[in-house]
Amino acid sequence: MLVINQINQLGAVILITILVILLSILLITNQKRRKRLFLLEKELKLLYKKNIELTVSLERLEEIDKSKLTHLTDISHQIRTCSNAIVGFTEFLTDNNQKENDKDSFFQIVRHNNELLLNTIDDLLDISIIEQGKLKIKSEPVSLHSLLKEIHIIFKDHNKLAKSHIDFTYYLDDGRNDLMIVSDTGRLKQILVNLINNAIQFTESGQISFSYKIIKQVDQDFVCFKVEDSGIGIDPTYHDKIFDRFFKVPMKSSENEKGLGLGLSIAKGLINQMGGKIWFQSELNIGSSFFFTIPFVLCQIEKSDD
Repeated sequence: MLVINQINQLGAVILITILVILLSILLITNQKRRKRLFLLEKELKLLYKKNIELTVSLERLEEIDKSKLTHLTDISHQIRTCSNAIVGFTEFLTDNNQKENDKDSFFQIVRHNNELLLNTIDDLLDISIIEQGKLKIKSEPVSLHSLLKEIHIIFKDHNKLAKSHIDFTYYLDDGRNDLMIVSDTGRLKQILVNLINNAIQFTESGQISFSYKIIKQVDQDFVCFKVEDSGIGIDPTYHDKIFDRFFKVPMKSSENEKGLGLGLSIAKGLINQMGGKIWFQSELNIGSSFFFTIPFVLCQIEKSDD
């Protein structure tokens, strides 16, 4: 009887041991399965995330392609429009049956479109040079008073200023003699011309003015230029895009169809290359003011007013 009990106890122990081993195997298998499931779930999440990123990237590439196509179409339109006008009205000029007054008008149209064509090509070349980081800034004597006077002469006979009776004025820094600074005359002139052209485009009446003042700081002196207009202003929706390449503020008028939308982008690129910064203030139906600073040093010989 004792032997049978011992056998039964041994059998029970063996059975329990087998059950423990089986349970352990099941637990280990279950843990491995859970781990695999966890890893698979993790991989699925990563794949899902990458799929979203790829989708976004593809959408961006599609937008870029569409944007490039739009820009190329716009560029082609601008060049074609100017070229057609030049060719067409040049043929009129060679027609002996045309009146002299008409020929003078045709000549002005050809001249105007030729300037537009050259400006378009120059803008495309400039934006390309700026983006490639190959822009070279000259260091030469610049008379601030002469610079502003020259800019005023360039625009004073502008057709729109005359037709719309817009007051076009410039202001010199009060109480300061003309300064001869070291900078790049051509690039400063280009920046101001772009900003003033922009002001003329969006101003129908009132005034446009430009000016400068000297800002002295401990470690660096700056010239702060300002171009102000009483135009339509800029919708706050577009404030973050105004310096983007090829961006043109949507307008009901066809006036904004002129140009490629590179003027402000080029101005910003030039100012950055010259170590300055640009910003603006604008209010709808009130007007806009564009400011930009350029660091400078004085020439050894300073020019005084006559």
